[in-house]
Amino acid sequence: MLKKLFLDYGYTEDEYEKIRDYHTLKNYTDKALGRKFVVIKDFLLQFGFKDNQIKTMILNYPPVLSHKMKTMKKKIDGLIKIGYSKDEAIELVTKSPQIICQNTKTVKKKFKKIKDEGYTKEETIKITKVRYPLLNLNENFTDDKISEIEKLGYTKEDVRKMLVKCPSLITLSVENIKNMLKTFTDLGYTKRQAINMTKSVPHVLSFSAETIVFKMYKMIMLGYTKAEVRKMTKSSPVMYTYDVDNMAKKIDDIVSLGYARKQVLSMMYELPSLFGSSVENNTKPKLEFFDSIGLRDIPIKHPSSMIQSIALTYARYMYYKEIGYEINADNYMALSVGEKTFKNRYGVSKEELLEQYDYSEYIEKKKVNKKEM
Repeated sequence: MLKKLFLDYGYTEDEYEKIRDYHTLKNYTDKALGRKFVVIKDFLLQFGFKDNQIKTMILNYPPVLSHKMKTMKKKIDGLIKIGYSKDEAIELVTKSPQIICQNTKTVKKKFKKIKDEGYTKEETIKITKVRYPLLNLNENFTDDKISEIEKLGYTKEDVRKMLVKCPSLITLSVENIKNMLKTFTDLGYTKRQAINMTKSVPHVLSFSAETIVFKMYKMIMLGYTKAEVRKMTKSSPVMYTYDVDNMAKKIDDIVSLGYARKQVLSMMYELPSLFGSSVENNTKPKLEFFDSIGLRDIPIKHPSSMIQSIALTYARYMYYKEIGYEINADNYMALSVGEKTFKNRYGVSKEELLEQYDYSEYIEKKKVNKKEM
């Protein structure tokens, strides 16, 4: 009967066996455990948990079935009082139900200790919602780990910012982080470059050395030298988080617009952030607009012209056209002068420009004209 109950609620036979064989539940009769399961499930549903969250909780920590509802409610309410929203408390307990075994005062003390390290309340909430929340760790764990990471070449402030960006960093072993820094230096980066790259994108520290080496190899296969890949990734280390096959497709998509592959590789080398942009929604419209005003080669020769939003570039071009100032290959930089400089010179703000020369309206008119042709 008990097995059928779990199977009816969507558990597999293996999952049922895992729960039933858990040492702290072996003393329960099938009838008693079944009753506990139904009562706790109903309680959690009423509290706001979803079926899949309850299943995750029970599979991650079967003893949750032995807890009293009153105790569970008190622990979850305690998290809400600390500063978590109800949904955040539910998420935290779902990912790490062991937290309901901790004394509420102890959890509050750990939360305060992390906050006292210089984190804001919001940052503390964020970094304690990882798979193995810091609130489950001993009180000195955070201090010890931060100190060990600092010794690798980071400052305390570096580590603080890295944890906010990538909370799961605290669960990595220091040896793992050390080995990843060595992987980068083995690929030709200096230690300082490796430190700066991982400060900017700490997620890469959770990758395996094989993954980083393979990604560099695949980027070289796109048509770059190893030195070029290093230069691009130094300024844009987030490239190591990209799918290289997708990067290859972006190159091919731009080539299909009529540019030589060598030109596209050069443009993206100078402005690697293009690898993180949508070709259809960002790169293509910009290239097509420059082409439409007789400046097709400008993005290739001067990729920085692609940084500004297409909406602002269009609005400025139309403004210049209206006042009789012709934009050409010699003065195209006027399209991307600083906002303050532009306003001081012409007395028109960015907001006023965007409203007066609406790029989305321009695109809609183009579509209508295309249909009428």
